[in-house]
Amino acid sequence: MADTGPGVWSGWRSREVRIAGAGAGKPVPLEIRGGFTTMFIVQPVRSGTEGRDTGGFLLTTADRAAQRVVLPPDFDSLLIRRHRGHEGASGFHRWKVRVIPGTALPALSTETAEGEETESFSYSPPAGRTEPALLHYELQGIGHIVYCPSDGAPLESVSISTHGQRAGTLPLPHRGYVTVLTTERWKVSITP
Repeated sequence: MADTGPGVWSGWRSREVRIAGAGAGKPVPLEIRGGFTTMFIVQPVRSGTEGRDTGGFLLTTADRAAQRVVLPPDFDSLLIRRHRGHEGASGFHRWKVRVIPGTALPALSTETAEGEETESFSYSPPAGRTEPALLHYELQGIGHIVYCPSDGAPLESVSISTHGQRAGTLPLPHRGYVTVLTTERWKVSITP
């Protein structure tokens, strides 16, 4: 792996990357790129006194397009694994991770955002607002909706299984980030 500057990591092998400033009680917005012919599976990692714990799935890189995701406040690393197809081939391209400002994430709005694969959004309530906004979500498959306050307050999340609720609402009481974790199609919007 080669460091290409502060807050930027890259490599071509599977490895664990310690994210500077992560795990200190604040979420960390990240931009992750994979290779043109190579897929990488990315998982959050929490280091502790009893060893390390992976926090499940964050995203799978699909191509060289930048994917933005938020590392939750209690995780300090990423496990990046090169995906090998059923024939054992995995391409020859690199991955790249960089810390980005929260303002680089698309902002949630009353307009419906649609997509496929994992995506993160920023949310800032209007000045003087005391009531939480409502996030409206709809997923076409299995996934998670995670609301992560920017001040490190406890996470709120909704898990959607094949038998579970695929549409609903989640309150957003504070400034923070919303991440849609899925490999399926989704829609989100807010009611302020």
